[in-house]
Amino acid sequence: MRSSLFLIAGLTASSFAQRPSPVPVDPSLIETVEATGWAPLDFFGNPIGPIQALPEPANARAASWKYAFDSMNSQANALPATGTTPSTLQPLWVIPGNYRAYMWANDVTALNTGTAYGLAKGAYIAFHWNPAATAPASGSLNFAAKIYTARKFDNTGDGPAVSQALGGVMVTIANLSVGTSPYKALPFDLSATPNSIALPGGMNTTTAASIVVELGTYSGSTFAPFNPIVVCSPLFGNMLAPGEPRYPGTNVSRSTDLYWADDASTFTPTPSYTFEDFTNTSGSTFPFCELYTGDTESDPTPANRHGIIQPAISLLVDQNAKVITGQLTFDDQVDSSRLPKTATFQVFDAAGVTLLSTQTVALSPTQTYTIADPNPSTGGTYVVRYVQGNVWLSKRSGVINTTGSPSTTANLLLSNGDIDLSAEVDAADIDLVIANFGMTNVDGIGGDADLSNEVDAADIDVVIANFGATGE
Repeated sequence: MRSSLFLIAGLTASSFAQRPSPVPVDPSLIETVEATGWAPLDFFGNPIGPIQALPEPANARAASWKYAFDSMNSQANALPATGTTPSTLQPLWVIPGNYRAYMWANDVTALNTGTAYGLAKGAYIAFHWNPAATAPASGSLNFAAKIYTARKFDNTGDGPAVSQALGGVMVTIANLSVGTSPYKALPFDLSATPNSIALPGGMNTTTAASIVVELGTYSGSTFAPFNPIVVCSPLFGNMLAPGEPRYPGTNVSRSTDLYWADDASTFTPTPSYTFEDFTNTSGSTFPFCELYTGDTESDPTPANRHGIIQPAISLLVDQNAKVITGQLTFDDQVDSSRLPKTATFQVFDAAGVTLLSTQTVALSPTQTYTIADPNPSTGGTYVVRYVQGNVWLSKRSGVINTTGSPSTTANLLLSNGDIDLSAEVDAADIDLVIANFGMTNVDGIGGDADLSNEVDAADIDVVIANFGATGE
């Protein structure tokens, strides 16, 4: 395979009472498969442009890998050696039967120290594959996996489960067959590509976040859910984290015991086997997408005590990758806690004409950002553009040069006052502020330009002060 960074890590599983108990999988039966294509994703989770051949890892620069999130390994920072399965890892697990779980999201992700708000250049997922839905498993089909993150996760049970989605990638396999085993491990290395999987913040009440995986097929560059025949679902891994009741460990990159799964089974009355977009249908006796617990602590049988588990995924940061960092200054605001939590950036060539990359990433509490260098090995000269998504106008940086160091800074001062998002601060913006005068609990687009939680004279002053400004 292309990369030497990932091999089988340990996994485990659990569910609500509607599901059977997980069954262990012999690690020797897990077949490592290789992604052949890739495409970046926008913040809607849609592929950008055609599928490209996944390039070989860069030769000019050695990657330095660190786990950002891992549901399969007891170690917080170390990677398993190539070709080995460390004895400290837990066994693999799968939910038996013809269950379909084509998409899932884990709840309130905690990232490893120093990786929050960064970029993952490597990833690993494991899944059960049976496109013909037969026993024994058989068949082949083209395969696509979308992996992205979200800045926010809803664990109330009301759905949707994820919001404030960030950028990510889709990887493809032209013809994935069951082969010698239906149990698949898919590691992939993005270190030679111009894009990454944007990482959210850590686990606390204000920065709850999620990692999302969708499995399907593709036509051209369009991702499509599997048809009703295909059986595909994640394998599961034990978190081995501090405080984990059955298998405590040192892996700080854990989540809670909850995760969403868009699933159905042959036992449901009229299964749809289609994506439900993470909306919860728990009002039904047999919901197709719901919040599951990954903690089997209530099972009194020792053999079934699997502890806290998650669908199998790892995200890894290349600490040597070239990146562009910076800080956004949102002008004329009084409450930074109400500022946007995500931002979209475009990276152009030095002339500011050719678009090289579009990336949506999480903003830190101090509005710093990290985006991937379009030339991750050599660097280059670029212009960075903040894409307007609120009342602060788009802004371009000057020319930056990333050839000399792994990190280059592009700070941007953003002008306020474009209430109607017309890319110009004009009379229409004053009219909107006046129309909403006195309103509270609205954002800048509702007229509260300075984020004081009230549309008032100060907001009119902001628009007047920036009158005539335009987006770049």
